Amino acid sequence: MNADAEEMIDVLDERAQPTSQVVGKREVHQRELWHSGTHIWIYNSKGEVLLQLRDPNKDIYPNTWDISAAGHRSAGETPEQAALRETKEELGLTLQAQELRFVGVTRSDKLIENLNLVHHVFDWNYLLKRDVATADLTLQPGETVDARWCPLDEFEADVHDPERAKKYSPRPTYFYDLAIFEIRKALAEEKEGRP
Repeated sequence: MNADAEEMIDVLDERAQPTSQVVGKREVHQRELWHSGTHIWIYNSKGEVLLQLRDPNKDIYPNTWDISAAGHRSAGETPEQAALRETKEELGLTLQAQELRFVGVTRSDKLIENLNLVHHVFDWNYLLKRDVATADLTLQPGETVDARWCPLDEFEADVHDPERAKKYSPRPTYFYDLAIFEIRKALAEEKEGRP
């Protein structure tokens, strides 16, 4: 996509069904329309989760630690295509769809205080196991300024502590709880030798 072109987004209804309406990303936010995105939670063999630090100039949740890779689903994209694209754009990781493990859809209608609007979004959530050094990531300028591995127990304690949670994107806690639960489940299955 041309860097100056606005991303076009498929509008959904309140049940995550397509409406056949397509509008620009700014308009989807300004009109508080339902739309979709993807969350890609990357974990490693050590039981750590990869977190990215959002650029301080982002409109939504600036300068906070957040999901490994995430973003809006462009018009006409499948959730898997969006996940692959966002992970490549934000972290420089090239993936195959079969590497992703779908773990559910989350719904959010959260007030974004600095924009004074409600962000209506359904996010398709995926896990990806990848042992990669943060130095080997290519962070997307304007989106991501840092990345770090965080032990799962520390991440869980942080997002449930009112003071420490302030350094993370103020997403509903159940977004984080879903990822933590599913990563632990995947690690346990791997330990037992199940795929």
